Amino acid sequence: MLRGTTDHPLSERGWQQMQDAIAALMTDGEPPWDAIVTSPLSRCREFALWLGEQHDLPVTTEPPLAEMALGEWIGR
Repeated sequence: MLRGTTDHPLSERGWQQMQDAIAALMTDGEPPWDAIVTSPLSRCREFALWLGEQHDLPVTTEPPLAEMALGEWIGR
């Protein structure tokens, strides 16, 4: 489904998919980055904040990273 700027949270399945994707990038349980930069939309920001807390990483929210408006395509 196209979400665009609609601020839907991640579903349980979405959280699991994100955790699985991150786990595939870990080396010895540690992430390969020093900081996290996220979109302000909750589906991105909430996961980024959780991940930052899990690994003691700083999280920065950058409004320009927000998904683009999709007009009448939102929800399709």
